[in-house]
Amino acid sequence: MQIYEGLSEKIEENKFIAEITIPELPPGKAGTVKANVKLSLQLSGMLTAVATVKGVAIDVTIQYSTPFEVK
Repeated sequence: MQIYEGLSEKIEENKFIAEITIPELPPGKAGTVKANVKLSLQLSGMLTAVATVKGVAIDVTIQYSTPFEVK
């Protein structure tokens, strides 16, 4: 799954943050496996993705390279 930051509806106008792989997805044809993904981003730059597939939660955490600034 690719993650982008930005407000544009056009992906190329947003900033690429990371690409993550969600392990342990059940086998299936491309586009048929459904997952609910919740992203949480802390000001420190810690990004957590929790994917829930058929009632099983899978956590993936990455460190974003640039901390956020509160204005």
